[in-house]
Amino acid sequence: MRLSFSILALTSLILGGAEGCHRNSPPPPAHGGECSAKIADVARTPSPPVALTPPERSVIPVLVRASLPHARALLEAQAPKRLAAETNHSIGAAGKLTYTVDRGPFAVSLKAGVIVAETDLTVSASVCKDVYALGCVKYGSCSPLLHVVATLPTQLKDDFSFAPSTMRVDVTRRCLMTALDIDVTDFIEIEADKQARKVKAKIDAGLPKPKAEVERAWKSAQTSLPMSKGACVFLHPAELTQGPTTIERAIASDPKSEEQIVARFGIVATPGVDVPCPPDPPPAPLPKLVQAPKPSDAFAIHLPVRVSTKTLEATWGKTLDGAKFEAGASVTTAPPALVTRATFLEFDTPISGEACGRVLLSGTPGWDDTAKQLRFDTLDALSDEQKRVNAAAPMVDLARLTQGVRPLLLYKPPTDDVAFVKTLSVATSLVSEKDREIVLAVTKSGIEGAPLVGPDGVELRFFLEGTAALLVH
Repeated sequence: MRLSFSILALTSLILGGAEGCHRNSPPPPAHGGECSAKIADVARTPSPPVALTPPERSVIPVLVRASLPHARALLEAQAPKRLAAETNHSIGAAGKLTYTVDRGPFAVSLKAGVIVAETDLTVSASVCKDVYALGCVKYGSCSPLLHVVATLPTQLKDDFSFAPSTMRVDVTRRCLMTALDIDVTDFIEIEADKQARKVKAKIDAGLPKPKAEVERAWKSAQTSLPMSKGACVFLHPAELTQGPTTIERAIASDPKSEEQIVARFGIVATPGVDVPCPPDPPPAPLPKLVQAPKPSDAFAIHLPVRVSTKTLEATWGKTLDGAKFEAGASVTTAPPALVTRATFLEFDTPISGEACGRVLLSGTPGWDDTAKQLRFDTLDALSDEQKRVNAAAPMVDLARLTQGVRPLLLYKPPTDDVAFVKTLSVATSLVSEKDREIVLAVTKSGIEGAPLVGPDGVELRFFLEGTAALLVH
């Protein structure tokens, strides 16, 4: 049996054109010696890489919640209780007018996407006429009523600016001095309207101007954030959306909880994690804000984790470098060269020991959800590889070799919650400010299907579901 192995080994060396071997050379060492059989190399025709279908775009809704009582208080602060007052204002032949205009509390509601604040104006007016030696003698009074309606925008325009507020003063009860049939309503309405315009100007001056902040955040959101293991997480935002604004209870099931103004925004993006970090793409300009009539309040993030061939090759190279296996013969592996094929990974693995050369193994990657790591569901010799090895080293059993190698081919990618939270933090920062609080609630996460083999490595596709809210204090 040893003689037949030596003859086969000699034939292989001659046919393989091994350096330093001649027809009259002595036979190689017997089975069990170092490199008693040399496996001839074979030319490989690389198969073209198969591009992967891009993952679904992620839609990350962000609910901006602001206290309705707080908004009402801010509005009240812009409009003084006494809007107008004047004493002995000349109204011509009718005499002199004295009046005060006081507002009541604002009632705030939401109509057609705008905050509507309404209040009644109570007017106390009197008219007097100068009488010689008696001064200005009062001869009439009235209490007209005015109603003020102010609207405050809650929706941004497509250029990320707010439309101006509006304010209207309506007469609901006129002021008629019956003694002389004098109506001073128009004059009082004009004066009240002047004061209302001043209040409007103060409101408009106080409206947020978010465009500059959004532009800064948009630029920042296009850069990657470092993670462990040389990985980076990125958002790659493509679009910003805005949904309808509503007024809701802070706790939906509690009718006594605080009422809140809820504005809905959304980030459409293609987030992901890359190992190693790629260069950041060229920055894209801030797009126009898009209206989304029926946005969801829950987010669904599709997060691919891409691990490059070189990263896996380096990781598994350390694992297999010097590893010893009993595969019908004692062999020691060296770092393999890793190649991606259509649906599997190919390992061009150097071996030494009783047989030396290179053997080709192929495997289908899988996912261990308990250990949260990449593994191989299958690892086999390539088609006809055992025949090729048998021609020079029939003692080598590739099936036994793959059984020993497969448990060692593990990789734990950076897929912990830190990656997801960082992705969400970048997303929500597009609409955040320093004095606001981001509240994230992750309800479900996991992997979508089996690992995919692409042109540049292995891609694991994860998903994350939950809600994100931005609380304005």
